[in-house]
Amino acid sequence: LLKPRVRSIMQIRRSMLLSALDRYAVMALSLTTTAVAARLLTPAEIGTFVVGGALFMVADALRDFGVSVYLIQERELTRAKVRAAFTVTLASSCLLALFFYAAAPAIASFYDEARLANVVYFAAAGLLVVPFGGTLVSLMRRDMAFGRVAVVNVAGAASNLAAVCLLAPLGFGYLSLVWGMVATSVVCALAACLLRPSFWAFRPAFSGWSAIVRFGGYSSATTLINTAYQLLPQMALGRILGFDAVAFFSRSALLCQLPERGVVSAIQPVVLPALSAHARAGADMRAPYLHGITLMTVAHWPFLGALAVMAEPTVRVLLGDQWLAAVPLVQVLSIAYLALAPSFLTYPLLVSLGRIQDTLSLTLVSVPLSMAVVIGSASFGLLAMCASFLLLAPLQMYLAFRFIRRHVPFSWPDLARAVWRSAVVTLGSTGACAATVALVGDATDSPLLLLAAGGLAAAAGWSGCLVLVRHPVRQEIAVAWSALRHLFGGLGRTSTPPLRAETTS
Repeated sequence: LLKPRVRSIMQIRRSMLLSALDRYAVMALSLTTTAVAARLLTPAEIGTFVVGGALFMVADALRDFGVSVYLIQERELTRAKVRAAFTVTLASSCLLALFFYAAAPAIASFYDEARLANVVYFAAAGLLVVPFGGTLVSLMRRDMAFGRVAVVNVAGAASNLAAVCLLAPLGFGYLSLVWGMVATSVVCALAACLLRPSFWAFRPAFSGWSAIVRFGGYSSATTLINTAYQLLPQMALGRILGFDAVAFFSRSALLCQLPERGVVSAIQPVVLPALSAHARAGADMRAPYLHGITLMTVAHWPFLGALAVMAEPTVRVLLGDQWLAAVPLVQVLSIAYLALAPSFLTYPLLVSLGRIQDTLSLTLVSVPLSMAVVIGSASFGLLAMCASFLLLAPLQMYLAFRFIRRHVPFSWPDLARAVWRSAVVTLGSTGACAATVALVGDATDSPLLLLAAGGLAAAAGWSGCLVLVRHPVRQEIAVAWSALRHLFGGLGRTSTPPLRAETTS
């Protein structure tokens, strides 16, 4: 028999691989949806949906009220606590749905766009569905059942794509995106109920709700403020520069967030349960934190470097020629986002250490200043607002390091040793990409061929530099490849430990 620690490491790596496959499939479906919508809808229609979708994401952050994190990190999870958690999130969903339904006309009037009211109405309806699937998905993540989580997420993304592909050609316009959003919520809830049919969780209960509310107060406040900040450019642009500007910024940011969606979102669901288990065992958190930064930067930085070089062919292939104004925005944002590569570890690390209040303190220190800069720079135009992230992204990461070092002591030289190999790999990969694009660009007018040639050169430079500097990610790649060969025979065999039954007086 394997030792418990070895089994734990293997389970974490297997979960990360499953989560990665999940996110890559969802990302491929989402990119396809984006490409279809960019060719069938106008920037103004997409901008209308983006602003309404931003409001929905803020509402969803409030709706969750930290329940998903609570269910994952709670040491002694009973059926009574699960029911109370579901009751809290259902109640918050109902209140928010009523609020947004009543506020829809005022929101549309504020932006002077009548179509925005329809987006808000549909978003409010979707809020009523999410708690049913969200509770069960959180339990799956706690159980490390990421194969089932993958099925739920892929089914939702596929339903979104199907709705857009079916309705957009029929003339539904921006409503095709709205119906896709609703379809995603419904399909995810149904899939979760089929894969983890714990219908007992949907019986309202109030025992222990106060502990959930206390935890959720810090978590939801942190999530809400950060979500609002992330969506602030889109909401501010809709008011200051119009919905076309919203569309160009949102599509540019989407391209620059591809490494985050492809890498960070792939392992993010595993990070909190894994770090929480590590912390509960009393283990040192410094080594896994710095190792996580090492692995993230070697995936994140080279992609952004290649994207900055190949912004024009990327925009043409994925969005179409009508979106060429996004090219300089993509170049600026891709450089700014380099600083944010380690940020994905900040929240789960502090939560796993029992310092969720620090996440709120960090947010209150960094976000207000960032919001003021974003709103002020938007008045000078879209490119000026994007350029402001060149200052804000490094500042936010510096503040995060200052908070983390209070509980996980590491020096700045320690951080430099963790990332220097990734920096060399990035320079080699980006240089190979730039040289190839310069050579091939003179010989072809095909953006697809240029993108393929630059991408292959970047991959070759990345692989060669990994060997040259002996980057630690090589071991992870070897382990993932070995696990992949043995994966698919056991996707459905993830065990679900029973929850302790609630006691009755």
